[in-house]
Amino acid sequence: MKSPERGKTNLRVGVSKQLSCYKNPLHAHIFENSTEEILLSTTSFIQVALMEITITMLNGSCVTLTVNPGDTVASLKGLIQRQMNVPPQCQKLTICNGQVKILTDNSKPLSYYGLVSGSKVSLLVVEPVNIQVFLKNEKGQTSTYDIDPDETVQGFKSKVYSRERIPVDQQRLIYQGKEMMNGKLTDYGVEALGTIYLTLRLRGG
Repeated sequence: MKSPERGKTNLRVGVSKQLSCYKNPLHAHIFENSTEEILLSTTSFIQVALMEITITMLNGSCVTLTVNPGDTVASLKGLIQRQMNVPPQCQKLTICNGQVKILTDNSKPLSYYGLVSGSKVSLLVVEPVNIQVFLKNEKGQTSTYDIDPDETVQGFKSKVYSRERIPVDQQRLIYQGKEMMNGKLTDYGVEALGTIYLTLRLRGG
C-alpha cells in the first residue's frame, strides 16, 4: 500500500500534466487552486482505506486482522481460516454494535454490517450442517442429495456418478443457468432446496 506522501507525489505529477492542457491562464489558475483540495481528499482516502478488527473466540484467544471495508464476509472467513485454522463453513461470526448482528451473507462487504476500525467480532466454531438439493436430469426425473455447502463441484459429480452411473467427464451441471465447472458449490450460489440440472456432455464435445 502506498504511503500518503507517495500518493501526494503521484497525484501532483498528474495534475501538473493536466495544467499544460489549459491554454487559458484563468482556467489553469482555477485548476491549480483546487489541487490542494484534491491532494487532501486523496490522502484521507489512503489513510482510511484499511482498518483493524479483532476476532475473538469463546476460549479467549483472539487475533487482530487488517481488512478493507469493501472486503466481503467470505474474504474475512478465508483470512480467519489462514490465521486461526478454522474452516469457513465452521465459522459463525457475530458483531455487537448496539445490537447483535450475524454475518450471514458471504457476498456482502464488511461495511454492510457496520464494521469499522476497532470492531470486535465474535467467532463461534460450529459443526457444518448439510443441506438438501435436487438434481434433475434430461428426462425430468429428480433425485435428492444431502451435501456439505462447502463441497466441491468434482466431489458432487462423484456422488452423482455413484448413484446415476453417469461418468464424471460426461456430466454437465447447471445451476441458475450457469454451468458449474470447478471450485465449490457455494461459488455458484447453491442453496438449500435448490435444483441442479444434469445434462450429458456429448463425447468429444
